[in-house]
Amino acid sequence: MGREVCETAQAMNRLRAVLFPALGVLALALAACNDSSTADTSTETSGSSQGDGDGDTTTTGDGDGDTTTGDGDGDPATGDGDGEPGCTPGELNCECNDGLCLGDLECVGGVCVADECIPGELGCACNGGQCLGDLECVADVCTEPGGDGDGDGGDGDGDNDFCPAPNEKWCDGMCVDVWANNDNCGECGVECSVKQQGVGECVDGDCTPTWSECISEEDGMGMNCDDICALSGQTCVQNSCGMGGWSVIRANLLSSCNLGNGEAATAPCDFVLNWPASNVGCCCTQ
Repeated sequence: MGREVCETAQAMNRLRAVLFPALGVLALALAACNDSSTADTSTETSGSSQGDGDGDTTTTGDGDGDTTTGDGDGDPATGDGDGEPGCTPGELNCECNDGLCLGDLECVGGVCVADECIPGELGCACNGGQCLGDLECVADVCTEPGGDGDGDGGDGDGDNDFCPAPNEKWCDGMCVDVWANNDNCGECGVECSVKQQGVGECVDGDCTPTWSECISEEDGMGMNCDDICALSGQTCVQNSCGMGGWSVIRANLLSSCNLGNGEAATAPCDFVLNWPASNVGCCCTQ
């Protein structure tokens, strides 16, 4: 009996020597499994999420190493993936910076775009004074054939495309006050016949009455101012020339009379003229 007990005890010792090391290996394996379950590179077998392979602790990232779901370029925003934070105002294809753009860019619809106006095309600058096709170069801008007729060198709508003031128009390469310019009165190229100060000048865009071409007594005997003004296709304006409001100018020298230098007088437009001087002119419209 004592011998059997001893043999049983020896067998149990041998079993313990084999079993305990195996349990230690199993414990280490279980610990390793627990550590790896927290790494982002594993995939859950029964869960609903999956890692992204970037080594951060989020389970649904973008693979760039930051903690947000972005675009994978390393910046925190969801942008274009180039590492830049976004479009800089004022640059090409970016929003305008208070209506301004860098360099030669233009602000169109709140976005900076390249100036695509090609010299020589309609509405663009002339190319060395030339335009494509039938377009004409007017005030260094290519316009439809014949121009637009409004004198502003613009688009034909009658407004002042190049001049800041409402009373100005683009005439002969410059902005002109057409309300007071004797060479461009009301419109470009409309000239007033100014004989002397206050006679025939441009006022509020209209040429005021002026002296007609003077005629000699021989040619004008029996005529009145209506007749004399009609010779140039104009109408007599009674007592409307000069500061004194005259109707007739008379002088012995024809050249002086045509300059408005002579004796001025008042008379009705239908009054038959007498000839105290050799030459007479009348106050007429322009």
